[in-house]
Amino acid sequence: MIVGIYNGFFSPAEAAGMGVLATIVMMVGLGKFTWRKFFDAVSESVKLFTFMFVALMAAVMFASTIALSQLPQFIADWALAQVDSPLAILYMIIVIFIIAGFFLESFGMVMMLVPLFFPVMVQAGFDPVYFGVIIVMLMEVGLLTPPAAPNIYVTQYVGRGGRCDGSHQWHATLLRYRAGIDGAPGAFSDDCDVAAGDHVINTQPKEKN
Repeated sequence: MIVGIYNGFFSPAEAAGMGVLATIVMMVGLGKFTWRKFFDAVSESVKLFTFMFVALMAAVMFASTIALSQLPQFIADWALAQVDSPLAILYMIIVIFIIAGFFLESFGMVMMLVPLFFPVMVQAGFDPVYFGVIIVMLMEVGLLTPPAAPNIYVTQYVGRGGRCDGSHQWHATLLRYRAGIDGAPGAFSDDCDVAAGDHVINTQPKEKN
């Protein structure tokens, strides 16, 4: 699948279908294919797709509603008026995402919080690429934070250990790395600078007048 994607034989979505086909062929070759297993897998896929589709519809409606209400613009204006430093706004948003990670999985955090805070970060002068890197890292923290911590549950199932054993070490590592990128935010836009040619991406926050 990876070879096919990087050589342009098929898209990532088509690669998923090729992966399913390859799995079926392997199961048939190993003599483990049964129609019962096939229909069980299809049933689980339909359930997952239905859940994700409903969640996506709700997220699109939510994003459209807050866009029409001008709530992000109001939050941006209020935050910039109340806080002198753009970095203080960044750290407040980080705290909000960490708290949200206790209760929301990554898809919900992106769909509910990014439409609210993305305009705030852009108006504060932060580069969207830099903000995106931070959000991905905070989602990783959320995936390791109980009670909604899917990565911990998967690890516990595979390793047969305590759900929270050692998770604090990964929290510390991710948060230290996240703090470290504040020293060189432009490093995450180097590839974008190359792709954009003359359009240089600004990764430093604008100072308030």
